[in-house]
Parts: sequence; C-alpha cells; structure tokens
Amino acid sequence: MISHRIRPVDRRGLLGFAATAFVAAIPLRLTHAQAGDASATAPVEQLDNALLAAMKAGGSTPFDDRYRALAPVIERVFDLDAVLAASIGLSWPTLPAEQKAALAAAFRRYTVSSYATSFNSYNGQSFQVSPTVRAVPRAV
Repeated sequence: MISHRIRPVDRRGLLGFAATAFVAAIPLRLTHAQAGDASATAPVEQLDNALLAAMKAGGSTPFDDRYRALAPVIERVFDLDAVLAASIGLSWPTLPAEQKAALAAAFRRYTVSSYATSFNSYNGQSFQVSPTVRAVPRAV
C-alpha cells in the first residue's frame, strides 16, 4: 500500500501559491476569449472592481465581510484548482481525493484571506487594464 504524506506548507510557500495564482491563473481564464475581445479583460476588471471596493471599505468593514465579498469574485476569475495542481506538480494526480479536496479548500481560504488582508485601505489607488490582449496557446 502506498501512502501519501502532505508536508505542512509554511506562510512563505502559501504566499508563493498566491503569487502563482495572480500571475498564472488570469491567463487560464482568458484563453477562451479572442484577442481584442472585450470579454478578455472582463475577469481582470471584475477583480479590480472587487479589490477597489474592499479597499474603500477598508478598516470600517470587518475582515469576514471583505472575505465574503471577495471570495466569489476570486473563485470566478482565478482557476485556483489549476494553479494548485500546477503548484503541487507531478504528484498531484497521485494524491487521494480527500487530500486534494483538503488542499483545495485550504488554498482557496488562504488566497481569499490574502486578498482581504492586503487590500484593506484606500488612498486614491486605481487599476489600469492594458487594452492590448494577446492569445495564449492552450496547454495540451
């Protein structure tokens, strides 16, 4: 019988996952849109709007409220399952389903928590989406 052990992941490792999510997951959601198609930037703009709302709510809004507001947007615009699988690497397919589910739940909580914690104050910041969109080839 083969057993799988999940090593504890420290805060730095989870922060790496979140950084990977930001860099890698947005293109995963954009690959279905045609270059130049306004729908290609829609997920990024949805995230920007949600983050600005959380920032403006800031300290006057409890963390749990910011978390609940950001969670559905983050889950919609990021392909967190794909980012997690890529982050775990070649051993992902061999992990038992219950371990995958536990890791996915923890990764979602950590990712949303990181955004809710980091985007908690507003001082006139804004996001600008570049109108240049390029097609990204799908991985086989």
